[in-house]
Amino acid sequence: MNSELTLQKHPSDIAILGLGIMGSNLARNILRNGFSVSVFDINSEAVKSFKQEDKGNKVFASSDFAEVIQSLAKPRKVLLAVHAGPTIDKILEQLFPILEPSDVVIDCGNSHFRDTERRQEICSAHAISFLGVGMSGGKEGALQGPSLMPGGSEAAWLNVRKILEAIAAKAGSEPCVRLLGPGGSGHFIKTIHNGIEYGMMQAIAEVYELMRCAGLPTEKISKIFSEWKEGRLGSFLIEATAICLAKRDPESGKALVDLIADNAEQKGTGKWTIVEALNLGIPCHSLTAALEARNLSADTNSRAEMATFRNANTTQAFADLAQVDLISILEEALYYNFLVCYSQGFSIMAGASREYNWNLQLQDIAFLWQSGCIIRSKLLKEIEKSFETKSETSLLLAKPQFRAAIMSGTTASRKLAQLALLAEVPVPVITSSLTYFDSLKSARLPQNLVQAQRDFFGAHRFARIDRGGDFSIDW
Repeated sequence: MNSELTLQKHPSDIAILGLGIMGSNLARNILRNGFSVSVFDINSEAVKSFKQEDKGNKVFASSDFAEVIQSLAKPRKVLLAVHAGPTIDKILEQLFPILEPSDVVIDCGNSHFRDTERRQEICSAHAISFLGVGMSGGKEGALQGPSLMPGGSEAAWLNVRKILEAIAAKAGSEPCVRLLGPGGSGHFIKTIHNGIEYGMMQAIAEVYELMRCAGLPTEKISKIFSEWKEGRLGSFLIEATAICLAKRDPESGKALVDLIADNAEQKGTGKWTIVEALNLGIPCHSLTAALEARNLSADTNSRAEMATFRNANTTQAFADLAQVDLISILEEALYYNFLVCYSQGFSIMAGASREYNWNLQLQDIAFLWQSGCIIRSKLLKEIEKSFETKSETSLLLAKPQFRAAIMSGTTASRKLAQLALLAEVPVPVITSSLTYFDSLKSARLPQNLVQAQRDFFGAHRFARIDRGGDFSIDW
């Protein structure tokens, strides 16, 4: 037993394992909502520091792993706030000898949904529940209220529901947390959330770049984004963009964003989105383009080598377009590209629901993302409404309430794409969204020739439009 820290008179409601930024903020959130917490970290100083914050005697803090678990009320609830990967498996191995049947382990990290399902099977063999909870909102969300995306058994959800609903972000008066499906569905949905996030961020970056090429100073661009956040583009990412663009470097006084290297990093969830879409056979041109844009930005050596190919004064392409017209066109195009990114993400989730028998309710997901998460926006309310009416299609772009925005948005995007091509400005998401839309609305695509080619060199066979059956010929 830890002599410096004594057990509380009453068992704790939940344990938090890991007192990094996310874990400590989640613990504070839980405490603020009236629950008692036991906390553990391998760093004893982090444990002592957190205990010193306890004003209501509702924290049991220890660097003794078993001691923390023993301090919990039964059935025990253990929340893992550690890095996704092997660390979680190591913690489970330590937990199995201590936990009892009906106890619940909650993983709030960015775990791969396949890992979550594997861990659920292992825990089930010990009669323990494992709940994979996707969480979005960053450190501020963890403290003030994140969007939570649980996946797992109904029994596990009911065991922890009261706490998760209390700490979740609220859309109106409703908590942004619902059991979304079985297995690893919660972590899968969080993965797709991040893929959509990649797409939206890249679309914003492309609009920013087009403004720069048109000669707008960073300060002016920041003000435009500030105006947009009050309108239909209102969202966390638009607001964050305005703040980032307004920030000044304290040393030079220059716009800080102009001093930041253009090498975008990533943690892998965007790639997982594309891999899972490929596995399911769901096209997601815009989200893929956003991932590739980050990959290409990281190849600074190749970009430096190819820079000599760029023509001088290419931004002259913007000279004949008045700034007021450009800003209006950019706003239309950005709204459309947000809609496309959401649409592709929901299509992937609908495909996964069919493939894995998850019975996902897309309307619920659209609701959970309206507060607390990184991709929250006014548009999500309209998306939620669009799923209220039962329809044979889950494709957002096919829903009639978005038709006007799609038509004006594609017109604006085509103008921007033309300008960008003339100015040699890469806008991969804007152009990919157009290609995606144009392909969707094409009654006939040139893949008939692809099928002919496949049969020519590999006898892979083909279908015909004038008769039924499966064909192959001697070319």
